[in-house]
Amino acid sequence: MSKAARSVGAFGVYLVFMGSAIVIAPNTFLSLFALPTTDEVWFRLLGVILTYVGTYYLVAARHAVVPIFHASIPVRLSLLGFLTAFVMLGYVSRNVLIFGLADVIGALWTHLALRQEG
Repeated sequence: MSKAARSVGAFGVYLVFMGSAIVIAPNTFLSLFALPTTDEVWFRLLGVILTYVGTYYLVAARHAVVPIFHASIPVRLSLLGFLTAFVMLGYVSRNVLIFGLADVIGALWTHLALRQEG
């Protein structure tokens, strides 16, 4: 497995675990990041979607779907921008920025791995 595939696979695992945690125990997950808890089903639905997307990343990594690796970089980088805007608009607390940072780190890892692989 290439370094780029490993980086995308690791991101897939991250998404599957995070999504699963949100589905199973959403308020525990939110409390870990000092975010307000909720009884809304929408947050659990987000967990389901994250789990699905994580599964796609795992499949892409396993089958070395390099176009997906490339496409994932700007998408993952953009999350920090959206989260920053949401914080500035007062929609969420700044604690959510940690998720954007995780995406940026993963995207940079993939980008660097792709550059090394030529």
